[in-house]
Amino acid sequence: MKKGTKNRKELKNGMMTGNTINANSTEYREAQAEMFNLIQGQTKEEKFNIEMTALQIRMKKYLESEIKRESELKHVHWFYKEMLKITHVKQSKLAEYINVRANNLGDMFKEGKVNYRTAKIIEAIFKIQFSLWLDIQSKNEYISNPKKDKKHVEEYSFHEMLTA
Repeated sequence: MKKGTKNRKELKNGMMTGNTINANSTEYREAQAEMFNLIQGQTKEEKFNIEMTALQIRMKKYLESEIKRESELKHVHWFYKEMLKITHVKQSKLAEYINVRANNLGDMFKEGKVNYRTAKIIEAIFKIQFSLWLDIQSKNEYISNPKKDKKHVEEYSFHEMLTA
């Protein structure tokens, strides 16, 4: 049996408990070294896929979260910056690649005005579902303008449309 095989099996099938962890223990250091070795053995593509999946999960959790105040919002720009930071891609490089001016691309995310086309291109490149960008924008807009949207939407009705 190779050294560390037992630990690897336990890490794959085991789970973290609520027990206090002694960071100085031999078991902890062995588990940490084993995880480090597993991570080091990944290809760039595997690391990329894991990081993009993790970001996608954070985006989904944000969409599922109960946010009631504007101060709790995470704008699409925050997720966009995270994506660029994780992948070490400069905005100028991405903009050039997708044939958009860098300032326009940055403004699109800052202002929460990512369009379908851009979201689909981001999905193709970074493997993040295009709908997440659009859904985050919608959620944030609704939370930022609840009274305005409610008043505006309540002006419409099916019956009124038919009688107009």
